[in-house]
Amino acid sequence: LHSIREGVVAVNTDGDVTLLNDSAQELLSVGGDAVGRRVDSLGLDPAVVEFLLSGDDGRDVVIATRTRILALNRRSATSQGEGIGPVTTMRDSTE
Repeated sequence: LHSIREGVVAVNTDGDVTLLNDSAQELLSVGGDAVGRRVDSLGLDPAVVEFLLSGDDGRDVVIATRTRILALNRRSATSQGEGIGPVTTMRDSTE
């Protein structure tokens, strides 16, 4: 996951980041220390925080932050049939 071009962020049902690949770190301007912290404590653009924490599945959105235009998509993740939180992929669409 760390070598793919798209950013990948997984958030558990408590709103904590459980996975953040290298591309997501760059796109969101956060470090690897964001894993284990609440999404709303990372200083992200409020629209990105809202998207990462909302429960809507399969949504595609484009969000303009202070520095980038991000295309995001989210899907719910499950483990053994139980919801464990959403996984969001993102691309830089600034150009």
